[in-house]
This record gives sequence, structure tokens and C-alpha cells, in this order.
Amino acid sequence: MKARFNLAEHMRFDSNSKPIVLGLIPDFRILLPGLPPEIQKQSESASKEAPPRLIRQGLDLAILVTFTEAAPGDYSFEAYVTSPNGSKSEPQKGSFVTSEDRSANVLFEFKPFVVEGYGEYLFSIQSGNFTATQPFSIELPAQK
Repeated sequence: MKARFNLAEHMRFDSNSKPIVLGLIPDFRILLPGLPPEIQKQSESASKEAPPRLIRQGLDLAILVTFTEAAPGDYSFEAYVTSPNGSKSEPQKGSFVTSEDRSANVLFEFKPFVVEGYGEYLFSIQSGNFTATQPFSIELPAQK
């Protein structure tokens, strides 16, 4: 079995089970602003060593996992996101059935996805002995 990942702001399936994707994030990098500039400057002057601060916020996030080369049958799975500080989200559990072409699409929606901080996150999905992961990052936009 193989897994391919797509990350977007929103996804849904049409009546023919084809995914409709809005706000595709092809490089798996989400750019989020931090504090307003005047507050950021105050915090930087207080401590030059402090990393950029992030206003804790939520955003809509969807991850589409396409399984290919899977033996025909029913599969159960467990999926979760690991944050930069190592904490794991509540696992999402479910099942999928592979089609005649030995593939299946599984959509995960996080509404909202609570951003704990800047850094690299890791989406993990496990089905039986098969595990697949996809890193994605939440970054501060470059300052002009």
C-alpha cells in the first residue's frame, strides 16, 4: 500500500466521489502572521532572545490521503497530528474500503485546527502494519 497526501483549506467530494479542493497548499507550508507589529516590537525590545510570538488561533485545514496499490478489502485506520512541542491530537479513527482499482480516498477535516505555535507538524496515519506520515509547517511570513 502507498499513500499520497494533499493539504488544503477545504475539501469535499462531488456526487461522483471526486475531490473538490479549495485553497490547496502544495508545498505543505502555512504562513500565519504573529502579533501586530507594534506589539511585536515591544516584545522584541523586552527580550532580544525571544522567538516570534503567535496569537493562538484556529484555521480550517483538510488533509486528503489517497491510498493506492492496496489489496481489495476493508481497512480500519487511526490518524493524528503531532505538534512542534511533541503533543499529539486526539486520534481520528475510521475505516475505508478499496475500490476495484485498489485505491481509496480518506478525507480528514480539522475545523478548527488549533495552532499551538510555529514549527513543523506531522500528520500520521496507521492502518494495520502500514504507517504513512506527512510533515507540514506553520511559519511566520517573511518581514519586508
